[in-house]
Amino acid sequence: MINAEKLMYAEIQKKHGAAVTAAELQGLKAGAVEMLIAKILPAKAFVLLSAHPKAGKSTLAMTICHSVVMGRPIFGKYPTRQANVFYWIPDDGNTASLGRAWQAIAGTDAPDGMVFNTERHELPTGFGFLKVKIAEYKIGLVVVDTYTSIRSAAGFDFVRDQYNDMRRFGEIAEETGASIVVIHHSAKGSIGDINESNVIKAPAGSYGMTAGPDLLWTVTKLDRSERLIHLSGRDIDDFAVVFRRNDENKLQFVIDGAAAPHWPRIRTASSTWRRAACSRPKTLGMH
Repeated sequence: MINAEKLMYAEIQKKHGAAVTAAELQGLKAGAVEMLIAKILPAKAFVLLSAHPKAGKSTLAMTICHSVVMGRPIFGKYPTRQANVFYWIPDDGNTASLGRAWQAIAGTDAPDGMVFNTERHELPTGFGFLKVKIAEYKIGLVVVDTYTSIRSAAGFDFVRDQYNDMRRFGEIAEETGASIVVIHHSAKGSIGDINESNVIKAPAGSYGMTAGPDLLWTVTKLDRSERLIHLSGRDIDDFAVVFRRNDENKLQFVIDGAAAPHWPRIRTASSTWRRAACSRPKTLGMH
């Protein structure tokens, strides 16, 4: 549950604790899900973003940050609600590299509401650090790049440890009102055909990784410049988008909806049809 439903459920819990009657559940009225980015990112949600190395996870995340902090549509397509942004890239002392990555996406934009931080705070200490920074800068969107850089050493019950980490990120999103996107690597061989089962299996680690987030994003590399992002989770419909990097190094919209996962075949078929049409002999001035 997100937003209004959570508030109503909280009121019920004040009266009964963990016990809730069926009548009270029937009385919950589902309101519209508040979105930070239309169709893509609900407000106050926790998202786990997974992709293989070099698939463009950080570029996508930084593009989303730039769009939100500037209040501009992402990919030139999906409206955003302007908010301050906190990009946490722990243990990365190469600020020159970070600067080049930001400049490639943002150009000369230098909004006051965009905050980068490279301090490393291993979980669970990092959760407290994150809450302090969200309050300090009045943050509406957090990106953690990456989970691997802050997670603690695996314990005996690593499934529970991972689940607890994911659940705590979700609790912080609810408590602070900030959407939180955590970047993580995909499991080997997890993303091929994009369907729901592969999305759920995509993040590396145990099944505890997928039990906590409100939303799972998986990014698949289609070719040198095109990527497919598939979204699956609670409170919003499954959704897929293809985007590409243009000549100006910006990410732009290609196609979305049910056709998006089939874009490589659509593109190939379209190219084949055009070549066939152009190769037909001219007859009476017509192709």
